[in-house]
Amino acid sequence: MKRLIGLSALFLATLGCGSGAATPPAAPTSFATSILSGGIHMTWTDNSQDETMFMIERKDPGGQFVDAYTVPFNITQYHDTANLKVGSTYSYRVRAMSDKGGLSGYSNESSTMLK
Repeated sequence: MKRLIGLSALFLATLGCGSGAATPPAAPTSFATSILSGGIHMTWTDNSQDETMFMIERKDPGGQFVDAYTVPFNITQYHDTANLKVGSTYSYRVRAMSDKGGLSGYSNESSTMLK
């Protein structure tokens, strides 16, 4: 009987039933990029109250999105000047991360050509 109770508890914990599973933070919205001071400036709306940081992903021309930068909680802008080439278009997206709730969904994507 003890083994059955132990297995039932393990099963319920695995499913998240009764475990108080944390909810992911709300995704950022209104993500936008623009050219500023020789780089690409990003802004977004912070819709979560419990994020630990924001994770910014960048897609270089012909590439895929990769983790590029992290910024602390409650920051809603970032300025990218790393390895950018004039005449190339870069795409970005951002999501919130919480130590307790994991990752939010992604913001909208935004692309800008550096001139």
